[in-house]
Amino acid sequence: YDTADSISTLKDILTKDEMKDIDLIIAPEDDDHLEMIAAFAQEHKCHVLNLYNIKSTLHKTNEWVLQGNISQEDMYKSAINHIIHDYKGMTPVFLRNKEHLSDKIKFTTQLQVALDTACVRYKQVSYTDILDDTELKGLNDTSQYVFIPTSSAKKDLISYASALNRFKNDNPNCRIELFGYPEWITFKGSIKEKMH
Repeated sequence: YDTADSISTLKDILTKDEMKDIDLIIAPEDDDHLEMIAAFAQEHKCHVLNLYNIKSTLHKTNEWVLQGNISQEDMYKSAINHIIHDYKGMTPVFLRNKEHLSDKIKFTTQLQVALDTACVRYKQVSYTDILDDTELKGLNDTSQYVFIPTSSAKKDLISYASALNRFKNDNPNCRIELFGYPEWITFKGSIKEKMH
């Protein structure tokens, strides 16, 4: 059934006779819909599969709710732990395009707080529109860097992937890594080659 993004439609669906014997409901993303379905599932002892609302924590309080994805909060904790421990000895470098909003600012802000707490020094490189080689001049050629973008936008990735590849070619003794985002697995062609 399609809830049509309507609470009244969802209520009508949940009162249908066949819903009494349902084993599994795949829930929509909407918070209110998910909460209503979770309450229904708890009462009728059927499972709810939440694949779309990654911010929901209902699975922690309702045994009938199955979370199909790691929560955003848990994903951030895991990624931050990975960066601090697996990139030990490398200097994190945050890449920020001053021209538009950074869609990963919540994550990168939490990461910077964690790095400060762990006494890990990091650098920030801000650029306008396209990352230019001159913005990377402050980095030396013998250090190890993990570059962490504050945006997952394809346009930004194209910009800094080119600059980072040139930086790597100009500094063969410098180890560099690029921290990536899940959205990037959909990128193909030349941008995928630049990432690798």
